[in-house]
Amino acid sequence: MDDKDKAFELIRNHYKKEHAGNKARVKYGIFVLWLVPITFLVLMFLVDSSKIVFLVLWIVSLFIISVYLISVEYKDYMMWKDLKDVLDIDDDETRLVDRPKIVSIAKEVTHNILSERNNDHEDDI
Repeated sequence: MDDKDKAFELIRNHYKKEHAGNKARVKYGIFVLWLVPITFLVLMFLVDSSKIVFLVLWIVSLFIISVYLISVEYKDYMMWKDLKDVLDIDDDETRLVDRPKIVSIAKEVTHNILSERNNDHEDDI
């Protein structure tokens, strides 16, 4: 193995390590995206203060978390774009989120919601 191959291997290992870290960051970011609204909702009902303050904090936190998730995705995409020709990386390796799984979950949830609506309308008749 010559120096060029060693350099490519070091770059490939660094990319894979960063990509794995970005996957973890996205996973934790999505978890926080769910945790923050629930926390603010609980606090809003437990604390006798202005509900508008909690609403504003909730909206601001959603924007901050969204910017964080977008920046992680952008960083990962730009790293892949810069290295795809050099390292011959497959598109399936670069995905931060398992898109087919998300699409199937969304279809299932939509189907459940629509079937519940149809059942509710049938009960009304």
